[in-house]
Amino acid sequence: MISRGQPMIQTEALTKIFRRSRARDVVALQNIELSIDQGRYVLFQGPSGSGKTTLFTLLAGIAHPTRGCVLFQGEDLSRLSDVALCRLRRDRVGFIFQDFQLFPRLTVLENASIALLPLGLSRSVRFLKATALLERLGLEDRLDHSPEEMSGGERQRLAIARALVNDPELILADEPTSNIDADSALRVAALFRELNEQGKTLLVTGHRDDLLRDADEIYQLDRGEIVHRDRGGAG
Repeated sequence: MISRGQPMIQTEALTKIFRRSRARDVVALQNIELSIDQGRYVLFQGPSGSGKTTLFTLLAGIAHPTRGCVLFQGEDLSRLSDVALCRLRRDRVGFIFQDFQLFPRLTVLENASIALLPLGLSRSVRFLKATALLERLGLEDRLDHSPEEMSGGERQRLAIARALVNDPELILADEPTSNIDADSALRVAALFRELNEQGKTLLVTGHRDDLLRDADEIYQLDRGEIVHRDRGGAG
């Protein structure tokens, strides 16, 4: 279990500007200052276009900031090579994308277990770990289906399983309950709660009451800036 109280993620004047040749530059994030301890459950809220998804891609090292930096347990992500960043995301970070990013020609079980391929685990071990998560998320009857045969909510749950299968220390979930029904959302919320109790750090975007209740703190974003910070329902 990860010990609480040690900074996992810090940002310093984190800024992201999208340059456009024939139009005004878009400031997606501006001077974001965060310090998130290990084992915290942090919820980010804000209207569409407020910068939540951009922030998460920077925190995961998927995109690079225009100015400022992201520190992962004190290590500046901008100083890491592409290989080192890939290794960090593979071994320590789970990212749940809004648009799923599933492989349509692979089965549900293959999609969920694909993050384990670089770890050198046997096929049976990979499938066993993935099956356990898929069952937790109510997809045990879909293992041999393709993503194209599933509803949007089922694909979202599959994306969640794939992000969690490598047992990451840090989980970034971008609107993980936005496309699923109420019962499925309760499953996801319960799983996140359990992971957080195990010491995992969760950064989540969303507005559902179950997410609000479980969060340790809540950040409100608007036009690329943090405009408010509050304690969550967990206190």
